[in-house]
Amino acid sequence: MNGSCVVAGDFDNDGYTDLFVGTRSVVSSYGITPESVILWNNHNGQLISDNKLAVEGSLKLGMVTDASYLQKENKLVVVGEWMPIKILNLRGRSFGNH
Repeated sequence: MNGSCVVAGDFDNDGYTDLFVGTRSVVSSYGITPESVILWNNHNGQLISDNKLAVEGSLKLGMVTDASYLQKENKLVVVGEWMPIKILNLRGRSFGNH
């Protein structure tokens, strides 16, 4: 994957910083919707990719160019090429589109 942005925040409200890695393109396939990644902090200093979100396709957001975490609202705002602005409601370790 070709990453475009990284946003840190405590997405699941467990007191540990997690990461959202937005991706802009698939290697050698520009225009194909890539899969962005959430890396959850496992409380031992390791970041673990969330395979469940990948299987559900919930992180195939589009060609992401930037993102911002709204801590008070616990939402992730994602923007990119050829895609609408997406606001993801964070609920524990799951996401819902706004």
